[in-house]
Amino acid sequence: MGIVGKEGGFAKGETVAIVTERGELVGLGKALVASSALKPGEPGFVVAPTTVLMQPGTYPRGWKARTGS
Repeated sequence: MGIVGKEGGFAKGETVAIVTERGELVGLGKALVASSALKPGEPGFVVAPTTVLMQPGTYPRGWKARTGS
């Protein structure tokens, strides 16, 4: 999943869009940190969801590991 704010980044407290890697809108939330403080691949809380738009069940609740390639 990813986060989209205004062009050039977003500030702590701004409303941001939460999107899937496919570009599907999941919902909206308030940024808990500024985009300038993010480090790619580092875990942590970035957004507090305020509105969820994606229908439940769109994706499975858990992901299974792939076996074989």
